[in-house]
Amino acid sequence: MRYFCCITALLALAGLSLRAADNADKFTSSTWYAGTGPRTQIWMLTVRGNSITGAVCGPCDDPRSLAPIVDGRVIDANHITFFILHDLQGGLFAQYGPFRNEARVTISGDTADFNSHLEGEAWTSHPVHQNWKLLSRKPSQK
Repeated sequence: MRYFCCITALLALAGLSLRAADNADKFTSSTWYAGTGPRTQIWMLTVRGNSITGAVCGPCDDPRSLAPIVDGRVIDANHITFFILHDLQGGLFAQYGPFRNEARVTISGDTADFNSHLEGEAWTSHPVHQNWKLLSRKPSQK
């Protein structure tokens, strides 16, 4: 129950959506998830122009798992890129201190292919791959 309440609160605060706008060639704000159960990650993305910011959590009932999404950009309707700032803790934080993961996402309808790695290192260094599913969508705004 606590897990469900934390996710619900995060989504309510985020107020993010994917707008199926008349201009279908533009990626807009959205909320996605990957995984199941208590290890589910929630990705909240806010788009302003071609810039992306937001946050990711997982498990979302632990505030220490929250990481900001920074320096993102919309490449086109199906491709985005951003950085995940890890400045609190975690497995690699003890080794590297504050660090960023570079992420590339390819969107296809209500699913997305997420790939990331440590910034400044090869894509084969500490790679992460996830399949995202769309969590929320807001009606188009005219």
